[in-house]
Amino acid sequence: MARVVVCRVGEGDNFQPAVSPNDTLLEMAIEQPGAPVSVGITVRQQLERTAISPLPVALDLLNLATAVYSADVCTRRITAYDRWTREYRLFMPVGQPEVWTAASEHLCRMLGFLSGDRWQIEFRPLTNPIPPVVKRKRAKPLRRPSTVSLFSGGLDSFVGVLDLLEAGHTVGMVGHYSTGPTSQAQDAVSEALEAHFNNGSSFHRFYVRPPRLNGTLPEPSTRSRSILFLALGTLVASAFGDPLPLYVPENGLISLNVPLTPARTGTLSTRTTHPHFIALFREFLGLIGIGVGVETPYRFRTKGEMLAEATNQTVLRAVARQTLSCSHPDVGRYHHVAPGQHCGYCVPCIIRRGSMAHVGEDRAEDYLIDVLRNPPGAGTETGKDFRAFQMALARQSSGHRAFLEVLGSGPLPPDDAPEYAAVYDRGMEEVRRFFTQTGRA
Repeated sequence: MARVVVCRVGEGDNFQPAVSPNDTLLEMAIEQPGAPVSVGITVRQQLERTAISPLPVALDLLNLATAVYSADVCTRRITAYDRWTREYRLFMPVGQPEVWTAASEHLCRMLGFLSGDRWQIEFRPLTNPIPPVVKRKRAKPLRRPSTVSLFSGGLDSFVGVLDLLEAGHTVGMVGHYSTGPTSQAQDAVSEALEAHFNNGSSFHRFYVRPPRLNGTLPEPSTRSRSILFLALGTLVASAFGDPLPLYVPENGLISLNVPLTPARTGTLSTRTTHPHFIALFREFLGLIGIGVGVETPYRFRTKGEMLAEATNQTVLRAVARQTLSCSHPDVGRYHHVAPGQHCGYCVPCIIRRGSMAHVGEDRAEDYLIDVLRNPPGAGTETGKDFRAFQMALARQSSGHRAFLEVLGSGPLPPDDAPEYAAVYDRGMEEVRRFFTQTGRA
């Protein structure tokens, strides 16, 4: 049984394919006021405020990424035949269907690696051409930055922008949000950077929220979110004449995201910036005619090394604690505190604490749960990641080769595999040192 996804773009798009009785239908609309199932999106409004005009094909890419991400969120993996792998058949309108159709095999392979699902995509012409972005009367055109960087409000993206600004670049930061805590962290960090580097950066923040289906809980794994984030970055990088480089600042340990245990090859082992996925995305941009180069400058650095080697340590230490790296920043409401505090027990929080300890900046009070002094039970929802790290560290101590662990997460360029194995080793060692502060490794 397949999930048939029909994406309609703009007013007048009433496309309706034939659907087998054995398939389930998900219809969604983008920029179609009054549609019963709509994506929440403010991209065009943000572009009008900043008076930048991306390539039409980059807008097509964003619509595709929005549809893929929405289909992911709206389809529970538990409904799949193996409770994981979903079958998608997506109908997508684009400006040049022949170009996209020629690249569709590569695209489906890329999405399959990213989400772990099977994809079939059929492209059709837009019912109405996407209208150009119209500059608002009071819009202040932005000067052309020298680089564009993804900016989540997390620690890695903060360090990435900080290093670019220190190197003399002007940076167009690109953020995505759909919840309050993420938006608040992005605001706090971007304002702090602006205070230190006057006119060195501009912030392009976009709201994109998948449709909410009545009676259906969202899928929590959301492995496809990175295609949306990259599409937003590509959109901005294509909007200033000659394409700008797009920086993706993320440390090597998180990029590889090697499963901590054999059972964690699914939802908890995402491929957001895995080297193989990034390579496939670079190639795909070339196939559809977008000349944006994608850079991953920290692929051979641990999170702690990123902090230790940041070129402006004063700003780093003043701002780092305002960043937000948690997997579930809304969990505070269950502890009677405001959302936005780090939970302390998820994979990103544990790696963050290890990196902050690496530079002497770890503070237990920044986290709802201190896994060192109050370790959650291994069989609890809050303790599963902590226990998985303990198991992975024990396996590493027994002489298990990091090289094999890293190759198990996905294909790697042969020449780079030793460096990826080394950064995995060093990253896990940062977590081990953090754990051994109280003998928890």
